[in-house]
Amino acid sequence: MGSLLSCLRTPTTPRLPAPPPLLSSTFPEKYDVFLSFRGEDTRNNFTSHLKAALCRTKIQTFIDDEELDRGDEISPSLLEAIEQSKLSVIIFSKNYSSSRWCLDELEKIVECKNKNGQIVIPIFYHVDPSTVRKQCGNYALFAKHWRLIFQGNMDKLQKWKAALTEATNLSGWNSMNIMSEAQLVEEVVQDILLKLNLMSPSGLDFKDLVGIDKHIEEIESLLQIGSSNIRIVGIWGMGGIGKTTIAGAVFAKLSSQFESCCFVADVQKKVKESTIDSVRDEYLSILLEEKNLRIGIPNIGTTFVNERLRRKEVLVVFDDVGDSSQLKYLLGSGDCCFGPGSRVMVTSRDRTVFVKYADEIYEVQKMNFLKSLQLFSLNAFKQDNPVEEFTELSKRMVFYCGGISLALSVLGSFLYGKSKEEWESSLKKLDETSPKKIQDVLKLSYYGLDDKEQAVFLDIACFFNKHEFMTNLIGLLGDSAIISIRSLTDLCYISIWHDGQMVEMHDLIKEMGREIVCQESIEPGKRSRLWRPKDVCQILKNNTGTDAVECISLDMSKIKELHLSATAFAKMLNLRLLKFYDYDFCNDNGSYSSKVHISEGLEIVSDRLRLFEWHGYPWRSLPLHLSMENLVELNLRFSHLEQLWDGVQQTKGVSSSNINEYRCIRLAHDGNRGSFPINHKPPLN
Repeated sequence: MGSLLSCLRTPTTPRLPAPPPLLSSTFPEKYDVFLSFRGEDTRNNFTSHLKAALCRTKIQTFIDDEELDRGDEISPSLLEAIEQSKLSVIIFSKNYSSSRWCLDELEKIVECKNKNGQIVIPIFYHVDPSTVRKQCGNYALFAKHWRLIFQGNMDKLQKWKAALTEATNLSGWNSMNIMSEAQLVEEVVQDILLKLNLMSPSGLDFKDLVGIDKHIEEIESLLQIGSSNIRIVGIWGMGGIGKTTIAGAVFAKLSSQFESCCFVADVQKKVKESTIDSVRDEYLSILLEEKNLRIGIPNIGTTFVNERLRRKEVLVVFDDVGDSSQLKYLLGSGDCCFGPGSRVMVTSRDRTVFVKYADEIYEVQKMNFLKSLQLFSLNAFKQDNPVEEFTELSKRMVFYCGGISLALSVLGSFLYGKSKEEWESSLKKLDETSPKKIQDVLKLSYYGLDDKEQAVFLDIACFFNKHEFMTNLIGLLGDSAIISIRSLTDLCYISIWHDGQMVEMHDLIKEMGREIVCQESIEPGKRSRLWRPKDVCQILKNNTGTDAVECISLDMSKIKELHLSATAFAKMLNLRLLKFYDYDFCNDNGSYSSKVHISEGLEIVSDRLRLFEWHGYPWRSLPLHLSMENLVELNLRFSHLEQLWDGVQQTKGVSSSNINEYRCIRLAHDGNRGSFPINHKPPLN
């Protein structure tokens, strides 16, 4: 769908009830467009210009170029050409109804419309539509073809009359309303292009949209097509999971059943680039077929605008809505302003967008492994399954993507045509970063977060495990993080499971957050969060940390030896979370030999520290000037600590006492007892 704000109909006349559901044709589609016209009226002017314009846009068009006089019976080849066309254009000119041949074409076109769902566009060329509809003047069939009555062909006459009535009640174009013939040709061609793009599934290529049929079926069920009430369905899911693709597929399938249709893509982006007023005015212009509509007031429009909208059965998609206020503005305050039978789909990463408006919310789930492998293979190998020698590499890549359709498509395309060595190299690189296209999409909603939400997101992405206990998150980040965590859940950046006890962040989301931090500065010591062993070792060894550093996480299993000076942390005045860990810390005899060596008198001067975790802490006392004011957790598993502190220290919300109450000597040997929240005393022997 791209960035189109698109409509399907430009009615010039009253409309019949929506056509029946589209059926698959028994004839293969050979042409995009069939042109039905009266040669003596338009062959060398309007029709020739229209045909040329269609050809320039590579639309396969059938036109009968025979200049010879026609007989009474339409040729079988013309009937077959109509059947094999996706769309028919009928040019009602002054003498169109004088030709029995043209009327037979018209009868066949209407038959294909009702039987096979063929799209039909009438053009009234220097003819008043009411003249055609009422069948008077040049369109008085009895006057033109009175001989049929005497030949006993009254039935044929009635079929022509019915076909004329039905065709003239379809949405179309009136040349009398457009000054320039060139402009008419241009607008007709654009309308044809749009309809061909958005017609029935038989005219759409869904072969690469793995699993799309199930999504379409489920959303159709929620939309309850056919009922007279207005239905709004929210389509919710994380960035890159396929919300827009799914909404577009449903829109394409159902669009022919509505009077007016509009797909408003990239709402959030359009609002940032212009204004929400311009987005609203543009889509209303399309639905109401009124060029350059400008409302200029916060409500959906004037009473007259509302009345016109409520007379229309419409299908609208608002794609990538940023927040509920945007949706409220686009729909209008109060009840939805569309007519009975209208359907609205809204896609968003934020679940709260739908709360006040959606009748149903459809959550787009991650793809299962088999579907993921199929989608990945379609992009990487242009077939449903991996090439045999790439099977194991493909499975590893699919596992990394975690069921995200965008990731599968982008990574598959990225690896298409590459050698096995390049695949293996790419997998190594994915440990540090992801292909740019994935990152760009995943970042879209990040920049819509407030400062606190961004901070919590980056903390989770850079500091915590993929799966983390909720209580641990809240404890270390503070009670104020609860609201931010809820927002991140609504945005699909994290998911909460196991009865709300566990928080999960997908690998690609974590990588996106880490990439954002890496872009803060080319110098690691000036970044807010550090987790790469190389970066951490560099700034600690060279004393290049600054007050920008808030969190440090070092996996000591990834380093050899690190020697620190006493002032390695002295410049980090805003350090909140410090974690030196090694989950493979025990050797054969159950002891731990630290890889980090510290000079006597280590200083940590930040008064914001909430977590101090250091497996195998090598010194016998805590760092100098270590502030306990905000400390929430002290984790010194397998440390050499012999003394916590002398006297009384005020910790976050609790008074802690001295060595006599904390028997800290046991922290050096008992891993289970060596990890405890600061406001809980370790058990004594």
